[in-house]
Amino acid sequence: MTRKQAISQAIQVLLETGQHEEAIEVLQNISDELPLNRWSDRAIRDSVDQFILDHGRIPNVSDFKRHGLPPHPVIKNRYGVTLQIWLADNYPVRPPDPEVSKKAVTESFITEYQRIRPSSGDKYDAMRASGTPCWYTVARHNGKARWRALLEALELPVYSNIEVPRAKPEFKVHIISHYDFRDDLE
Repeated sequence: MTRKQAISQAIQVLLETGQHEEAIEVLQNISDELPLNRWSDRAIRDSVDQFILDHGRIPNVSDFKRHGLPPHPVIKNRYGVTLQIWLADNYPVRPPDPEVSKKAVTESFITEYQRIRPSSGDKYDAMRASGTPCWYTVARHNGKARWRALLEALELPVYSNIEVPRAKPEFKVHIISHYDFRDDLE
């Protein structure tokens, strides 16, 4: 049994159930394009859409070298533009909203700050969980450049190093009173 025959038989079984209209349509499109030794417009777009579903992002140019996407020359020959231009035209990447980014990094910082309770930005960076932004990134999103200014802007408590109680040092002073200053004048 060939692939085309198998797909036709599957379509017949689905037609008998009277359900799965979308699946029947997709299988019919696949059957029409067999053998799959060429990339039609629909096959290219389906492969990109499948990549987006699988990976949760739009593919970049290097993803087309693997992951079952059409090779660069296919896009160039079919559409007359480079892959990069075709992606920009058909799957534009919108820059993230600055307010959404600010909120996300700030909330992440506050959670980590309250967990760690650091006394300085350096200690925060050294102890933060991987994947959370460094304190300076959060400060830039909030329009600050200093650790204390960031904490004040976010109304976070300031933690300081706990000092170990030390004994006060005792100093001894020796005063020499028998020195005669007049000898130096001569």
